[in-house]
Amino acid sequence: MHHMKHDCWQGKPISPLSCWQGKPISPLSLNENMTITGLVDNVFDCMGYNAKRLAEACHLFKTMIDEGSTICLTMSGAMTPVGMGGVIIKMIELGFIDWIVTTGANTYHDLHFAYGLPVHQGDFSADDNVLAEHDVVRIYDVYIDMERTLVAQDNIIQALTEKAVERNIFPEKFSTAFYYKTLGDGVIETAKHPEKSFIASASKHNVPVFVPAYADSSVGMGTGFLPIIAASRKGANKMAPSDFVDPSPTMDVLESAAIVFHSMNENITRGALEVGGGAPKNFLQQTGPMI
Repeated sequence: MHHMKHDCWQGKPISPLSCWQGKPISPLSLNENMTITGLVDNVFDCMGYNAKRLAEACHLFKTMIDEGSTICLTMSGAMTPVGMGGVIIKMIELGFIDWIVTTGANTYHDLHFAYGLPVHQGDFSADDNVLAEHDVVRIYDVYIDMERTLVAQDNIIQALTEKAVERNIFPEKFSTAFYYKTLGDGVIETAKHPEKSFIASASKHNVPVFVPAYADSSVGMGTGFLPIIAASRKGANKMAPSDFVDPSPTMDVLESAAIVFHSMNENITRGALEVGGGAPKNFLQQTGPMI
């Protein structure tokens, strides 16, 4: 076999002077009156490492907003227990994001704040066995009460979903975005502080929220229990298909691809703000090959 060892060197030659065309780096200059914009433009953008990358990300995000791009926010993990939902709410209100792809953990824990359920700072090194004896669940250094928060939240989600079923709101096939729009409407109607929930804000401002790993969450487990509850109430030995609340993966794929395709068809630029990786990031990126 003939090896072309020199193929990798067929790119453009590097000029000896090109490596010195960047801005010279100087010691940082900070002052008490500095704004966020000044910090990004006059500090981070004049540095290196991840500070420079953060400045570039800020400038790119601003460009997407200024150009009226269709922007998707993807968010992995469990970020809402530490209050990140407030950032999402503000971006929704300002029109900075047009659709969201996230995890069931983020949507589930987001709702605690709307209903005033206990979420507190804790200790990452605490003994989980001791915490469990006191019905405390730990997410790293965040404490959540088992009964007053998680069980209460499960009951609320089940009640809101059952109410939507009674109203015949769910069509035969629907996406997770449709489910969370319905859930968000219920939160707006029943929560003491709906303004503290990004799910409620997204519902209010018609920002679709997709959760492609719906079954991998407390919301999915809670709604999965509904046909069992219904069968028990009826005294039936089998679950009835009509009592299932099943967001369709196919509808998720089609609706998300339709959002991107609409932007392409209308010659609107597309952008993404990806926070973390996992299923949300991949779900957004698969709209390309789907189209």
